[in-house]
Amino acid sequence: MTTRKQCPVCGVYCDAHIETCQTCGWPFIDIAARPLDRALIDFICKIQLDLERRRLEWRHTQPTSTHLKDHVTRREWHHQDDIVRFERLLETARAGDPEAQSCLGDFYSLGRGTDKSDVDAFVWYKMAADQGNINGIYCLAYAYLKGLGVQVNQEEALRLFLKAATLGSLDALGALTQIISKESKA
Repeated sequence: MTTRKQCPVCGVYCDAHIETCQTCGWPFIDIAARPLDRALIDFICKIQLDLERRRLEWRHTQPTSTHLKDHVTRREWHHQDDIVRFERLLETARAGDPEAQSCLGDFYSLGRGTDKSDVDAFVWYKMAADQGNINGIYCLAYAYLKGLGVQVNQEEALRLFLKAATLGSLDALGALTQIISKESKA
């Protein structure tokens, strides 16, 4: 008889010899080998299920006028020249808008409309993150993980990834999954 294990995310039973769930792709981790990670794994599973519930609820709601306004603004920025967009973002970011601060961090990180600067990107991501911007928190965590504009600090990166995932960032949830998967293989 083949041994089977149940995926903690989707509940489907899979063959014990595979490394990831065949339905949702969740990586199976040997819990017995790393009992301290069980609480973290349970937390991430809870977040992933909550995000899926939120996504399903969101599909049934109509966007508010604020969402439409933000969408139009982003589209407008997308079609303009990078330098002009950068200057607009800089003005809005200096006024304290967390979305603009996070976008400005992206511009510095990619070198769009300005010279590439990981240090400047880190500063703008930090400003956005301090105001609770999810993308700012995620990008700040990534900067700490990879040492972009700041010294590598994996503990701070993990803390920020957890915070961003709790707030609804699927990218942060994916990053946490990869970190746990790498640690379980080590």
